[in-house]
Amino acid sequence: MSSETWKCHCGNTLRNDQLSCGVCGKRYKIDQNLVGYQIPDPPINEWAREFETRPTPSQESLNEVRKEFNDRQRKLKKIKKVRKKKFAFKKSNFFYALFSILAILVSIFTIYLNSQKYNVNFNEGSNQFKFSSFSENGAPIYFDGCDAITYEVRREYASDRDLVLVQYALDLISDAYGRDFILNGITNKFVVDETSSDILINFTSSSESQDLAEAKIKNKFDIAGLASGQNEKLTNQPIAKSWAWTRGMVWIERDFWLTMSEIAKVNLIVHEIGHVLGLDHPAKLVDQIMGYGENNLEQLGKGDVLGLQALSALAGCRKMPNFN
Repeated sequence: MSSETWKCHCGNTLRNDQLSCGVCGKRYKIDQNLVGYQIPDPPINEWAREFETRPTPSQESLNEVRKEFNDRQRKLKKIKKVRKKKFAFKKSNFFYALFSILAILVSIFTIYLNSQKYNVNFNEGSNQFKFSSFSENGAPIYFDGCDAITYEVRREYASDRDLVLVQYALDLISDAYGRDFILNGITNKFVVDETSSDILINFTSSSESQDLAEAKIKNKFDIAGLASGQNEKLTNQPIAKSWAWTRGMVWIERDFWLTMSEIAKVNLIVHEIGHVLGLDHPAKLVDQIMGYGENNLEQLGKGDVLGLQALSALAGCRKMPNFN
């Protein structure tokens, strides 16, 4: 067998790429095990001649092909961008919808909280205590916090014994109120904002204190002491938009203090601190230190205790007492 032809058994000469004889019709069968068979050489010469006869593509044809390819790529990029935009649009719509729902829920909840009114029927007549002031939501204004309350004293004319009586009076309140009172020291400051304490007890007189002088004119009688909560802050305890005092002032009139008995002095301090914490004069004054006038009670009355416990509960420091 040559490199280009082979002969059939009938004598007919065939090309290497022909496996069927055109004379006798016999087909050449390749041994599956390739025993005694040489694979014909590929018709390289024919391939070369065919390749030579192929026309060379012009530059214009190449440009057209390149343009078609570029156009196809640009279309693919546009499709990808549109898909990304659609996905981003859907994603942004989802978060926008979620944010809108949350905003609506917050608005509804805020409106609900703002519409709530605090209602505590403490039966002033029978329980013998009264709150001094109220927030617009109906919650009584109380002294903020549950920790110990610090105080300073502008002693002026107060003696060492008077300072002992002041602490004794505060201890009486502490037992019912549930918060300790700690002396921060003596000061020459005239207002609590100038101190580092929660309460300032200012031993002064109506001749040097404008607050005492105005209170005497307003009430049309001399007063032994004056007190008020100060520096109110907005809080959500016991409900939204409640108010609480963060500081307190007590003024003690010299002309009365120097003539009072020790038990009367104790009652006066308890009475004025009660005002700072949020208590007023009750309608029923019997045996209550928070009542009007000079008292000589050795312990807090029922109404005094209930009132202090209620103020502590409003601040979240204990459970509300029973007002039945």
